[in-house]
Amino acid sequence: MDISQFKTDIQLEANGVWVDVGKGTKLCVARMYNPRHKDALRAALKPYKRQIQFDAMDDELGDEIVVGIMAQTILLGWEGMTENGEAVPYSYDKAVEFLKIKDFRDLVIEIASTMESYRAQATEDDEKN
Repeated sequence: MDISQFKTDIQLEANGVWVDVGKGTKLCVARMYNPRHKDALRAALKPYKRQIQFDAMDDELGDEIVVGIMAQTILLGWEGMTENGEAVPYSYDKAVEFLKIKDFRDLVIEIASTMESYRAQATEDDEKN
């Protein structure tokens, strides 16, 4: 096994990559647990340390915090997104609204968690093609 297959581009992880998700839509997604994401998560969860420790945090509150942080640090933009056939420009507020939709949030998490999206070699190969 060649260890280089696990090397990723730190800049891509932090700044996001554009991923074609079909039907003319692209999402700009940063890597899950990039430094900004970790810092924001740590700060947002700090007031709830005891609730988390005792597994007493309300699920809705947890989801609200996660969605807000994802909109701030993971889903960084989009092109071609529509709602009821109308184009929707990217904004933090719209990102929060859309990330509240579980299946869309799961898609973003899947992209943000996939090493292949952020591999340095894969990026170089894409640029050559």
